[in-house]
Amino acid sequence: MYCGECGAKNEKGAKFCENCGAALEQEEERTEETVKKQEKKQPTKPRKPMSKSKKILVSGITAVVILLVVGFLLLKNSVSPNAVANTYFKAFVDQDLDTMYQCSDLDESEFTTKDRFVEYYSNDDQKDLAKSIKNFNVTEVDYSDDSLTAYADISYTTSSGTKQTTLELHKTSDKKFLVFDEWVVVLPEDDFTEDFTLYVPEGSEVDFGGVVLDRSYLDETSDGYDTYIIPALFNMEYEVVVSLPIGFEVTETIEADYYNNPTWIDFDEDSLSEEATATIEEQLKTDMNLLFSSAIGKQEWSSIADNFGSDTSDLEDAYDSLVEDVAGGYFSSALERFEVTDIRSIDSIYFEDGILEIDFTVDYKYKPVDGEEETDYDYVWFYYEMDGDQLKLVDAYSLPSYF
Repeated sequence: MYCGECGAKNEKGAKFCENCGAALEQEEERTEETVKKQEKKQPTKPRKPMSKSKKILVSGITAVVILLVVGFLLLKNSVSPNAVANTYFKAFVDQDLDTMYQCSDLDESEFTTKDRFVEYYSNDDQKDLAKSIKNFNVTEVDYSDDSLTAYADISYTTSSGTKQTTLELHKTSDKKFLVFDEWVVVLPEDDFTEDFTLYVPEGSEVDFGGVVLDRSYLDETSDGYDTYIIPALFNMEYEVVVSLPIGFEVTETIEADYYNNPTWIDFDEDSLSEEATATIEEQLKTDMNLLFSSAIGKQEWSSIADNFGSDTSDLEDAYDSLVEDVAGGYFSSALERFEVTDIRSIDSIYFEDGILEIDFTVDYKYKPVDGEEETDYDYVWFYYEMDGDQLKLVDAYSLPSYF
């Protein structure tokens, strides 16, 4: 052991230094117990306090993490089927049509544009329903087995009581905020008619609600009719203008819905414009006068056949009978002259199998060979085919025959 004063080495166990006489401290045997005692005696090094800037940094990071978590959950909930259904229904009640449109899965086409969406959902019936709703709540959301479709049950109250409805939502392939599924509302089936079918006379031009139907809508042509199919229409009224190649035009207002699908646009006496009516009346006069003048002159059918339609076998038979009638007989006088003075009325007109049938009342004057000029009227049926922009007579029924 060594002296703490002079540093001289002394024998183990000595109490005083052999060199300087100073008292020596005895070394304690380093047993496990003495080591533990010494460790306990060693003072603990004090921890350095955290700086203010570091405290601010840690607090900021913690706040950001909390905000990110809360924000994530809020964003996720805001685009859930429950939230989308709630937003859509509230927009309907408030008549916020822009928001409704943004929440829907409307596939835009010429007939399913945003303008038509707004027109449909702002009609009187929709407005009245929206105004009648006092409050509502999305009560439950169920999912399909493949989780691609959600069904949101909505309970709402009106003055007549509590009612229930269900909105169907589809999950799209897009993402909201890059990470969340996008859900859109499927418009109710009652608001749409799919594959609306329209039959019009062959060769007609069709303006349906402001859209001229091109060949892409034409499905087939059969029995004198063109068949147009419109993939989807909102269930509302449309003005339909049908123009035949011969220049006739018919305007009708139709209600597109399940009960009116398909719809036929036909020509009748009430649907013709004044101009079309005048054109038909002139055609009737011309053809009837030609038949009678030719019959009175005993002309062969072949000499006048080019003035009429392509298949005139029935008309030829009617003409042969007329030749006999105007020549006179046991009950009738031979005619010297016949002239249509007026088409008193077009009693009916309709289109069938490519043929326009016209039932009309005709006023005429005639002069027998051995008599005075007289006047009379009769009911006659003429049948026309359309040849480009012209009407061609193909048959006649109930021509005047007693004079």
